[in-house]
Formats: sequence, C-alpha cells, structure tokens
Amino acid sequence: MLENKTEILGDALMKLSGHEFPKEIYWVDFKIDKSSLKIVVSFHSANGSESSDTELNEIGKIISEVVSVDPKVISELRKTGDEARDNIELSIDLLQRWLADTWTMKVGNDFKLKATFSETEKIERYNLKSQLWEVV
Repeated sequence: MLENKTEILGDALMKLSGHEFPKEIYWVDFKIDKSSLKIVVSFHSANGSESSDTELNEIGKIISEVVSVDPKVISELRKTGDEARDNIELSIDLLQRWLADTWTMKVGNDFKLKATFSETEKIERYNLKSQLWEVV
C-alpha cells in the first residue's frame, strides 16, 4: 500500500521543500496520530501561532490524506490483545521508515528548517536531517 503512495508523498515533500516559508516558521513536525495512523503536519513558529499560509496548509492536507485508518478499526484492534497492539506499533514504525526514506530520496539535506517525525503520546522525535531520535 505504501509503495503506491510514495509518489504522492514524494511530490508533496518536494513542494514543501521548495516552499518559501514565512520567517517565523522554524520547524516542521510530521506527527503520527496513533488512533488513525494519519500523519498530521505541524508548522511551528517563533510566535506560537498557526500557519495561515494556504499553500502550506494544502501540502499538509495532502500528506495527512496519504495514510489514514478509521479510528474505530484501531480501537477495535486494541481490544483484541497484545498482538494487535504490537501490529499497530509495527505499522507506526513502518510509516516512520517510509516517511524518512521518502524524505531522504526527495528532499535530503536541502531543507532549511528543522524537520522531525513524532508520535502522539511519545517524548521522542526522529530528526529527518540527522536521522537520529531526540528526546524532547
């Protein structure tokens, strides 16, 4: 499934990389929502405000729509036991690796802002430039 979506993700990441960011934005975080496996893109700014940049919001929407599972499905899976929870965690790990590999192929170190991958409810972030986990 992810292979079929790589081109869409890669194109969106390249648009993001080529975007002229407002000066106040210094960091982009791709956060996995554990309840839906959806990638939510956050643009962090120095003044703490949300981005009003229409193009950035459109790129974020495209990335968010690349992968999504109905939260009810995830919720029901969690009720079936540890094996299901392990499979969800494995899926999140796979999404992280896919995002990081696509990022490396399409954007590399050309991105001028900090870019990370994170999960809801975790205190670590994966730095896409250094390719290392960081504790918040």
